[in-house]
Amino acid sequence: MLAAVLRIAFLLTKRNTPSFGDTAEYEAVAMHFLGLASGPTLPRAPAYPALMALGFLIGGVKNYMAIRWLQLPLGIALVELVRRIATHVAGPRAGIIAGLAAAVAPTLVFVSSMLYPTSLYTFLLAAITLAALRLEARPRLLTGALLGLLIVLGLLTDTVLIAPLVAIGLWLLLRTRVRGADLARALGAALVTILLILLPYRMIGQQQGNRSQVFIAKGQWVLHYARTDSSVNQYRKVRLPLGEKPDPRPLPEFLHHEAQLAIEQPAAYLYDIGFEFGHFFAPMPDRIQTRNMYNQPNVLLLGAIYFTPVLLLSFIGLFQVDARRDQRILLAGIICATAGFYACFFSQTRYRIPIEPQMLVLAALAVNSLWKPGQTRRVGEASSEIDLPHR
Repeated sequence: MLAAVLRIAFLLTKRNTPSFGDTAEYEAVAMHFLGLASGPTLPRAPAYPALMALGFLIGGVKNYMAIRWLQLPLGIALVELVRRIATHVAGPRAGIIAGLAAAVAPTLVFVSSMLYPTSLYTFLLAAITLAALRLEARPRLLTGALLGLLIVLGLLTDTVLIAPLVAIGLWLLLRTRVRGADLARALGAALVTILLILLPYRMIGQQQGNRSQVFIAKGQWVLHYARTDSSVNQYRKVRLPLGEKPDPRPLPEFLHHEAQLAIEQPAAYLYDIGFEFGHFFAPMPDRIQTRNMYNQPNVLLLGAIYFTPVLLLSFIGLFQVDARRDQRILLAGIICATAGFYACFFSQTRYRIPIEPQMLVLAALAVNSLWKPGQTRRVGEASSEIDLPHR
């Protein structure tokens, strides 16, 4: 209820206009889905444009408020997902702590009305996290198929999902040594589900034109921008001449080019990756190009005030024994894999929002362990009980 009240109240402050220029690119694809536009569009992952098209179908073309109302349930359901993840990892009290934190988190409230794939992607990544945890706990073919379906939806929302999927996949594969054949069969069901959906989709996409290089090209444009624009590269060591134009390469050529830079300037290259990795977790939002009432200094400061304790507590929560170590490693792996991916390119606050649910769960573990209501202990008195990790 708290999550719903806050998100509806924020939604009602919005006007029937987008807050970010990139929304137009997804809107153009949505209009194509509705058959109301012609000509080429910038290729975008189809899941969020499909959601926009449904909003336009329900509320009318250019009715952005209809889209916001349509994605409102995702923002509320995300809070419940965070609660369930924390409950699975460390019990009901940790779940309540994490759920309350997610309900009032300013960034999660904001993206609930944001006309951008971040809202859908954040929800799906949290759902994938919960499905992976439940699949490991009780390996079932149906749960495996559900995990596969969620992964497909995530990939069709934002291809960046590949980064946390590496962490999730490795974690599940390692857990097969403990769970054995049951988990292996469930993972097989997930893989079959992914292939049954993505292979036909890829074949249709190739018939309509080769768009496989779009994601790679976009990353190269962002990296070129980070190495040439003086407003963002003052702390970077690897730089390109201002007059040099971006030249997106196929993936093998791009990797070869980056390897050459790393060999020629190893210290500078590693410094840039390390700097961007650290910047990914910077509490104060920056590198914002769009200017509106929601990124004024006082609003950005609110985000920093919220995220600073979350960052500190999530680090503490990583070492709390109230939850299984392997489950804490999964949450940290999702966070670090995402941060590591963006560290190779360019990091900013909105890229971090999708892994804030996992950080909130780790932070809840810290609060759950450090704050024990009703438990007191005299100075020097040893405890006669042993706290066992929650299962």
